[in-house]
Amino acid sequence: MEKRKDECLFCGSRSCSTRIVRSSEPPFYDEIACDNHVVALEKQSDEVLGSHNGIIRCHISSTGRLKRGEPYSYE
Repeated sequence: MEKRKDECLFCGSRSCSTRIVRSSEPPFYDEIACDNHVVALEKQSDEVLGSHNGIIRCHISSTGRLKRGEPYSYE
């Protein structure tokens, strides 16, 4: 079953304030997590994208709710 754009990758929470994105070039990644699953999201992104290999990803933390697929600016 596919997750909603505003649903935590690891549970059903829709109060997600952390997002990790890589959209500039493959491998692509765009996932969100609630406050309880931030560390799990970081570990999962390392599993998918690899670690210590120069692949840049953008970590976004917010006081509001985040969704997958929304435009963002890292400036």
